[in-house]
Amino acid sequence: MVLGIASIVLCLSFLAGIPAIILGHISRSRIRKSMGRLQGEGMALAGLIMGFVSLPLVLMFAAVLIPNLLRAKFQQRSRCCEHRARN
Repeated sequence: MVLGIASIVLCLSFLAGIPAIILGHISRSRIRKSMGRLQGEGMALAGLIMGFVSLPLVLMFAAVLIPNLLRAKFQQRSRCCEHRARN
């Protein structure tokens, strides 16, 4: 669950989101196989869900951020060329 929280709050989606998903699956599997000896399935499920939620968030941020960065880079190059043409 800690990795799931870190992946959403700290925007560490791929660094913490994917391990949150993997460890969530592993812990839920171990809890089920323990036949009641291990507890915490809700915590494992919460971490798993947060890991899955964080991945689309990063993709949405990238979909917004990348075109804007490319546009800014293009504008900067055109300004630089205009400045050189004047001098």
